[in-house]
Amino acid sequence: MVQEIGKVPFTLDSVFKCQCLECPVQSMSPCVIEAKEKLNEALKEAPLKREEVPGVYCAAGAATCGDLNPDQHCICAGCIVFSQYELDKGTPAGYFCQRGPAK
Repeated sequence: MVQEIGKVPFTLDSVFKCQCLECPVQSMSPCVIEAKEKLNEALKEAPLKREEVPGVYCAAGAATCGDLNPDQHCICAGCIVFSQYELDKGTPAGYFCQRGPAK
C-alpha cells in the first residue's frame, strides 16, 4: 500500500513499528523510562492517548517528556516508520520529539 508522504497515523501499527524508545535521545530520560513501564496498559486503551504513549512523535507531535537529550544522535533515518512514510522528504527530517509531527 502506498502511503501519503509525511502523514503518519497515530495507531497501534505505528507504535509497534516505531523505534523512538530505542533512540539515544531518550535513553536516559526518567520520564520515558517510566512511560515505557506503563506502555502495555496504555496500549489497551482506545483511543490511544498521546501523553501515555512515548514515541511515534512523527505522528503525535513533540514529546510530552521534557528531559530528552537532543545532543544525542537521532535514529529516525533507520526507522521503518520513517522509510514507510518517506519522512526524509518532509519536515522536520528528524528529532520529531523536539520539533513536532512530520509534515
